[in-house]
Amino acid sequence: MRYEATLRVRFCDQREAEIADLALSPDNKPLPKGLSISVERRGVELSYKISCEDRPLESLIATLDDIAQALILVERNTCNSYCAGREGRPEHGG
Repeated sequence: MRYEATLRVRFCDQREAEIADLALSPDNKPLPKGLSISVERRGVELSYKISCEDRPLESLIATLDDIAQALILVERNTCNSYCAGREGRPEHGG
């Protein structure tokens, strides 16, 4: 069985998206057999594409959770210090 998911995240600006991309890159390797992750950065958006082949659905869900938790840490440390007080800052959860 094959499972796939895409997680898209928007940041305050391109610099923050780049920081998040670089911060999470080392966590993407090495991956267990049957799991693949690709990341694409376009401006202020990161798009994670995760696929699991011959692995349980829980593996995909756990991977999404790991990425989300890491992104939360990056966001707390970059957006709060770098973007705090900037006009037009996107609301959280959107």
